[in-house]
Amino acid sequence: MNDERFDGLEATQLDEFLDTRPHSRQVAWQRREFNGFVHFGPNTFTDRAWGTGTEDPDVFAPAGFDPEQWARTAVNAGMSSLVLTVKHHDGFCLWPSRYTDHSVAESDWRNGDGDVVREVADACAAHDLRFGLYLSPADLHEAVTDGGRYGNGSERRERTIPIPVDGADPAVDDRQFTYTVDEYNAYFLNQLYELLTKYGPVHQVWFDDAHPEETQGDAQTYQTSAWYDLVRSLAPEAVISINGPDVRWCGNEAGATRDAEWSPVPVPPEADSVTDAEYDLQDPDFPDDSLLAAADDFAWWPAETDTTIRPDWFYHSEKDPQFDLKELLDLWYRTVGGNAVLLLNLAPDTRGRVPERDVELLETMGEMLGETFETDLAREATATTAERGDHPHGDPAAVLKANRDTYWTPGGDATKESVTVGLPEARTIDRIVVQEAIEHRGQRITGISVDADVDGGWSELGREQTVGYKRIFRVDPVETDVIRVRITGALAPPAVSRIACYRRSPAERTLE
Repeated sequence: MNDERFDGLEATQLDEFLDTRPHSRQVAWQRREFNGFVHFGPNTFTDRAWGTGTEDPDVFAPAGFDPEQWARTAVNAGMSSLVLTVKHHDGFCLWPSRYTDHSVAESDWRNGDGDVVREVADACAAHDLRFGLYLSPADLHEAVTDGGRYGNGSERRERTIPIPVDGADPAVDDRQFTYTVDEYNAYFLNQLYELLTKYGPVHQVWFDDAHPEETQGDAQTYQTSAWYDLVRSLAPEAVISINGPDVRWCGNEAGATRDAEWSPVPVPPEADSVTDAEYDLQDPDFPDDSLLAAADDFAWWPAETDTTIRPDWFYHSEKDPQFDLKELLDLWYRTVGGNAVLLLNLAPDTRGRVPERDVELLETMGEMLGETFETDLAREATATTAERGDHPHGDPAAVLKANRDTYWTPGGDATKESVTVGLPEARTIDRIVVQEAIEHRGQRITGISVDADVDGGWSELGREQTVGYKRIFRVDPVETDVIRVRITGALAPPAVSRIACYRRSPAERTLE
């Protein structure tokens, strides 16, 4: 072990940490690796970051609305899903909600018959993208409108969701739930019910903790336990983020990443779960030694890095993308290759299309990465270790298989071991991928190095602290027929599911 944070753990605490595993929905989300976020609404047309809640619905007028273009752009960039902002802090709904008059149904767009959520969900399905939604808890329309429910001080009492309204659809409203909530949380749950029952499979539900401070401050309490229960009931395979029970915030919106990202995190003694705990998620050493030493329970809570291709979440005509191609690639490598998932925001313009400059950036990046990782140069290699463990997972050849259900572990008490990979012939490589078998053994590695045999001697190419789901080593090009992956530290015998080698595409190499 070479991460001093863990030195203060008692044996029982360490056992709890090592026994922490991801749920299948978290594994599926992690394997998606790179997802798209979409912010689109009245702010697109008013050049605001936060709306007022008093916008005329007619301001929403995307004459060239093209969700198929969004989906094509996402697929060509290499994304696996799209998370749509179905309602931002202004309270304007991109679907014809039965519970508000502040929605697309009140606009002239599509003569009041438009449904952005329906069209985006259909475009995702047509392009084999998973669909997710972001329903903002903040709601300025409900806060500033006479009779609004946000922060109105209403009592908490037992309420049935969905609350019956005119035009109810028995085929959709056949499931009922009872929660003890105030009027705003009932309103929020009604809208969540609509979204989770009308738009096909939903694979991610994204919340934040925004409050419209200009009007109500923190007057409105979010009864998130009811929200989470409804999501679990209606969309059991959907991950709930950000800082929900499944996925946590990386700590910033700028794309910054930690050198060492841990997915198992401590649950403080005073909290029932990670969602009840108070954390400093901006701490570069999260979780720190004090959190670890005090914990008697742990949870699998992986990191999502959310940032936007433009300087703001919504489109602004005078602002260009904040990343160039080289920076965008660096962001992808640091997140996807650093045990996190990248959620990159797209900001469609007033036409309802992703701007051409953004499309070109994303599709060029996708093409480069697709070519780089198309062929594993270790696909026909051999793998050996100093000693093969006498147990079912002792064969190091398992690391060369693209199968997450197979893995190699040295077994016994060994926490330091190496795997030598012999390539069929000398090949030039500059990307090395290592993955832990998180589904089976959790996250354990605290130190790892990769070497290459150069002129009959070992040359270290790179070293890192953690691996988790995936670590991508970006190394200087080296021609070799043998590489070595050294586990220099681990909390328990490591379990490696994959070692792969690649060479950057010619186009990517031109960015040096």
